[in-house]
Amino acid sequence: MMWNIMQNELFKIRKQKTLYVVAFIMLALVVVRVLSLSAEEGISLNGQSLPMVVVCMDITQYMPLFIVIFIANVFTEDYSAGTLKLSIIRPVTRLELLLGKFFAIAVLTLSINMFILISAYVIGTITGGWGSCIVIPSFLLESAGYSSQGEITVATITGILMTISSVILETFVQLGFAAVILLLALCINSIVGVIGIGLFIYAIFLVAMQILAKHNPIYLISSTYDICLLPLGILEINSVIIKLITAVAYLAVFLLASCTLFKKKELVA
Repeated sequence: MMWNIMQNELFKIRKQKTLYVVAFIMLALVVVRVLSLSAEEGISLNGQSLPMVVVCMDITQYMPLFIVIFIANVFTEDYSAGTLKLSIIRPVTRLELLLGKFFAIAVLTLSINMFILISAYVIGTITGGWGSCIVIPSFLLESAGYSSQGEITVATITGILMTISSVILETFVQLGFAAVILLLALCINSIVGVIGIGLFIYAIFLVAMQILAKHNPIYLISSTYDICLLPLGILEINSVIIKLITAVAYLAVFLLASCTLFKKKELVA
């Protein structure tokens, strides 16, 4: 039944304009990234290199904003419209309903991230050619807080695996953030309220990133430089493990709290 709920939620999301607006905005950000690098830095990245930059600097920074909006639509809108109670009338438990909706958000997040990744490969190849290897530019290392002696080149297969791994890890981290927003959505019965406070929480994480450290695991709006740089010998695997444990902790704690609250929540607005 939970699988059916997830499929139903994904079908509903596909019928909404929000999904396509988000996809278009993220695609536009990739184009803007290419143009800005060319105009400001004089850098032309090939089709293998652009996706790494997009994953670390665009998917990381902007997807959490859209996760807030998707959760507000999936959970708060159903509550406000009174359709949550109709869902319980069917032979489905509250736990199945909540997890089915959350898994739909997870599939949606991964799908958009992969769409942006593929788009970056296509756009990068069109503007800079495929190239013979992946080039990690020095500004990417420096913006991550690591000292750089210049750009680093990585073999094609290794680079592609690094990039895909980065997307998967970042999606997992984003689901930790999604669990935080889910609990918020169950506490606030207003779409505007969820989006407003959700964006405020996002801002807090960004401020924490600047005050504490680039790679401090306490915040979830973080980049995937950890796993990107791991194969290069720049970073120890302990950093990746700590980040994963932190994401699991956020996901487990806030998802459990959401399940507990949802069991007691009155489903009529």
